[in-house]
Amino acid sequence: SCPEWPERIQMVFDETAPPASESGVLDAIARCARAWRGAAIELTGCVANDEICDRTHHCHPYDEAYAMALGDRMARGARSALEQRGVDPARVQTRSVGIARWVCTDATAECRDRNRRVEVTHR
Repeated sequence: SCPEWPERIQMVFDETAPPASESGVLDAIARCARAWRGAAIELTGCVANDEICDRTHHCHPYDEAYAMALGDRMARGARSALEQRGVDPARVQTRSVGIARWVCTDATAECRDRNRRVEVTHR
């Protein structure tokens, strides 16, 4: 059964596959998807206010195009992880909001960690 759908999958810096630490969350989402067979699932990639550095160690904030593409890859990575757990990928929509939906605005590593996520909604 599914008492409550998880609302987010926490991600790690510049990675597109959910980390092993989120395996329990992914298992719970898959369990809910099986319990709610008709539910459509939406995964929204949300990117933190991170910086990327080039080979000369010159760092700059993500630009919007990179953040949108990264958010999309994060959401698709989460969909793939759910597919591996038996969720029909046809039921799962993915999208990205890039850096547009922060839950925290502090300039700390903890805040960036909270912003780096895939949000999970169902209907």
